[in-house]
Amino acid sequence: MTLSKPIRFKIESRFSLFVVISWLLMSCIEPDSINSCNFENPLEEVSWLREIVNTLEASMDSVGYEIIRYDYKGSTVFYVNDCFGCSDGIIRVYNCEGEVICEFGGTHGINTCPDFLETATDSTILLDGVTRIKQTSGFLIFEGDIPSDGCGWVLNTDFEKYSPAQLDQKYMIDGLHVLVDYSSTNDSLRCGFSNIHYEVINMLSVDEIGKLVVDNEAFNNVPNNDLTIQDVQVSGDWLTISFAASGCSGKTWKVKLVGHKDDIMESDPPQRPLRLSLKNEESCLAVIVKKLVFNIQELSVEGNSVYLNIEGYKDKILYQY
Repeated sequence: MTLSKPIRFKIESRFSLFVVISWLLMSCIEPDSINSCNFENPLEEVSWLREIVNTLEASMDSVGYEIIRYDYKGSTVFYVNDCFGCSDGIIRVYNCEGEVICEFGGTHGINTCPDFLETATDSTILLDGVTRIKQTSGFLIFEGDIPSDGCGWVLNTDFEKYSPAQLDQKYMIDGLHVLVDYSSTNDSLRCGFSNIHYEVINMLSVDEIGKLVVDNEAFNNVPNNDLTIQDVQVSGDWLTISFAASGCSGKTWKVKLVGHKDDIMESDPPQRPLRLSLKNEESCLAVIVKKLVFNIQELSVEGNSVYLNIEGYKDKILYQY
């Protein structure tokens, strides 16, 4: 009889331990199984998400949309942007059950999850209805008429050749060096005797690239026909200059942006002089406006910024790199 109590205690202890362990396992496993959203195709398998997709794809006036899956604080979430680039649009983040847990944007700048961009990981784009703009530079080359087994106008870059879906006639200059913003069309052109394959692109903007010269002798001796600089802008390593001069069409103009190699003014940040050189032999009196872009990486000096002082332009231009 004296042994019955210890035996009963041992059995009850084992049972209690089993209950505790089972509870701990369930508390660890169940949230993960609920939050993981382990679906092979959530856009098809999650009913509330499928309804959002149907609404987005049926909207004819949608500017652009995207759905991205993230891991956020240990749970799978869905980032839904139904108006890409809209200043008053609201981006919503949903959990697996379709509940909104974060909101961003709107006219009042809502941000209910300020840590989202810093802590959300493992992004996967599930639905991409956005026109994504890319940028490249290259030469426009005419490769013969397509009906005669040519490939038409081609943008020849350092890495690839593209076929423009449309090209403004003013850029149809064989060998023209251009900077292009473009988007993919998911189409391709097969052309030529050898059945060449070129990706077709939408050229959203085209700017002629001008020549930059950094040379002391050139700075002092380049042609200097009259021109008026109207506007100057910097974006990354590209300097855009809009200018006007008299002429017939501007097609025969010889334009260079010229920098002095050694004349760097010590200030904070340093300053260097530039001249926009124009050789103009056109005798017409029409006012022609032209825009050129220049790659200005060669103009960088020690530090991370420099002022560019362009002769004849009222403002100093800050170039940061």
